[in-house]
Amino acid sequence: MPSMAACRAGILIVAALKLTSAVQLPSGAPHESCEKVGEGSSCSTEWWAKVHDKVFYPPPASMLELTQDISNYYYALGSPDALTDELKAHRVGGEGVYHIFHLPKGPSTIQLPSLADRRSSFSALVQLEQGTVLGEFPPYTPDSKYSNPLSQKGQELERQNIEKATPELFEDILKQITLIGSDGVSTRSWQNAEASHAATDFIQNKFLEFGLSSCLDKFEYQGKQQANVMAMIPGTSPQSLSLVAHYDSRPYEGAAPGAEDNGSGLATLLLNAKLAAQSGLKPVKQLLFAAVAAEEVGLVGSANLVSRLQAGYDVSKILGASGPPRKMGDCFPNTPSFLERERKQARRGFNQAIVLDEVGWASPKLKTHRINFETFDTEETKAMMDHLAQVNKQYNGEEMQMEHSNKPFGSDHMSFLDKEEPALLLINSDDSNYPFYHQSGDVLANVDKQYAAKVVKMTHGAMLRIAGVQEDTVDVQQPVKLHMAQEVGRSAEKGWVPAPPKRLSLKQAQLLERVLASRSAGAAAA
Repeated sequence: MPSMAACRAGILIVAALKLTSAVQLPSGAPHESCEKVGEGSSCSTEWWAKVHDKVFYPPPASMLELTQDISNYYYALGSPDALTDELKAHRVGGEGVYHIFHLPKGPSTIQLPSLADRRSSFSALVQLEQGTVLGEFPPYTPDSKYSNPLSQKGQELERQNIEKATPELFEDILKQITLIGSDGVSTRSWQNAEASHAATDFIQNKFLEFGLSSCLDKFEYQGKQQANVMAMIPGTSPQSLSLVAHYDSRPYEGAAPGAEDNGSGLATLLLNAKLAAQSGLKPVKQLLFAAVAAEEVGLVGSANLVSRLQAGYDVSKILGASGPPRKMGDCFPNTPSFLERERKQARRGFNQAIVLDEVGWASPKLKTHRINFETFDTEETKAMMDHLAQVNKQYNGEEMQMEHSNKPFGSDHMSFLDKEEPALLLINSDDSNYPFYHQSGDVLANVDKQYAAKVVKMTHGAMLRIAGVQEDTVDVQQPVKLHMAQEVGRSAEKGWVPAPPKRLSLKQAQLLERVLASRSAGAAAA
């Protein structure tokens, strides 16, 4: 005879099943009277919807728990891991990351988490329509009339920079990232104050090594001090382009090397900053590199960054100042004036962003390397995706395929999109099947450096084309700043090399960089 405890456990299990199990829509092979399921199909049933290889139909009248009206059904994208008991009670169909919900009282009946990490959130609900077909994301096809906006010299700068984006260079940076931690444990958990400080210090040192000043966008979350790390190459336009990657990792306790999530995104950001800074790039738009904190706990760092940008805080006042590259404290020591706030409100939508999250895993299920462009379809985001697609075609050829999902969720791009700022996410395809997500096994060996280098190349070219390159001009002080940073060993206290004339041609600046590099090499040999 079972014990009383076992009986109670059985009762609890049955109760849980009743709470989390919903009646399912009829499904199976295409209806026998349907010629085919897909575009242009002919079917006698009232409505149908296809998810991968499974077709869902309206319930029979005898199924009283469900209504037959298709307008009462909605779908969303998200990880099955994010389904709460409440959501499971309304889920009546789906497959993989697609979920169909029965909501006869409207979409406000349930609350889908949206501002959370990749496997804890969902896209917005979409009303189901007759003939809806959900499956693999479609290939992204750029505008056939696309033309490279850069001048000939800008294109040459792009080509030279991209040639330097090697798999080995990416891997070297990523390896250093995975070694960050505290007490001999590799972690960048937001809950670990010592590891978080080690991460921000590492990132600032890297920016300094590249010849860029950086500062900390500090904030507090749940009683713990957090900080976004920001560096910038100033432009002439009030518009900005941000390259964004979160640096925190999971699990929250124990080893969390976070190679794929999101060391791969951070390494891509840092390598792009290195290539841009050391080439002496002078962009048209303000070019911001933002390594953001606390993504894993709810996109907290990126939300703080967007609120700063929209409130009129101007990081260029700190990072755009002349002088040697240095590590600085607070990015925003002063509250913006009324006029600054008003001007910023008038320019809402001027802050574009490319977000890099999980960009290093090549799924073994896919025959070729593939990457997902994830964002809403707007004129601004379409232009951004066109730049990425054309750069990818030019430098990666057929080796990297592109797909597009217009149902965004679960990463830092949502902080921008939620505030109507144009943003898109780059993420490796089939991300939901990465087997070491938020585990201590998320190590360097799981990241494909060849795949990641292709992402760096497409990101860099698109970054230059979106931000623009000032005609026949580079930042002539940048090679000198880099030289100084290397000579003083990350110290900004040993003076400043007098600046050369304000403007040099691209060739002159490149010659200056080679001379300084040669001089540094000679000093090292001696």
